[in-house]
Amino acid sequence: MSTLAHSKLGLAALYVAALVAALFVAMFFVPSAEPRAWVFTGAFLVGLVALVLAAGGSLERRGEPMTLRPKTAFAWWSLGLMAVGIAVFQLAVMTPFRFDDGTEFSLLPPPVLAGIGFLLMVGAGVVALLAWFRRNETSWLVLLPLLPALFSVYFVIGEFAFPH
Repeated sequence: MSTLAHSKLGLAALYVAALVAALFVAMFFVPSAEPRAWVFTGAFLVGLVALVLAAGGSLERRGEPMTLRPKTAFAWWSLGLMAVGIAVFQLAVMTPFRFDDGTEFSLLPPPVLAGIGFLLMVGAGVVALLAWFRRNETSWLVLLPLLPALFSVYFVIGEFAFPH
C-alpha cells in the first residue's frame, strides 16, 4: 500500500479505491433493487479504474516502459489460464450437445463447467496481479486477464447479492 503512495498514479489509485469502498457501503443503503444494482455495477467499473491506475503507478515508480511480450512465467501462466477459463466457460454455454436423433451428450453439467471456467478466470487474474506487482512484469497483455477475472467476481457476487 505504501508503494502506491510513491507515485501520482498510485496515489490516485488509493483515492479511487476509497471511492469504491464508499460505493459498496452505499449500496446497502439504497432501498430498491434496480438502483442498488447500478451502484454495484458502478463500484466494479470504478474498481477497474483503480486497478489500472495502480498498475500504471507501479510502472511509473519502476521507471520501465510498457512492453507487448510478457517476460515472466507468471505472465504466461495468467494468459494461459485466461484462455482455458474462457474456453471452459464457452463449453458450459454449448453443452449439452444435441444429436439429430434427439439424444443429448454432456461430460459435465453446464453449471459445473461454468464454475470451473469462473475459477480459472479468477485464478488468471490473481496470477496476473502477482506477475505485475511481485514479479515486475511490464507487458500490457498481463492486464488482459484482469477483465474476465473481474467479470467473474462481479457476476458471482451479483448473483448472490441480487437473486432472481
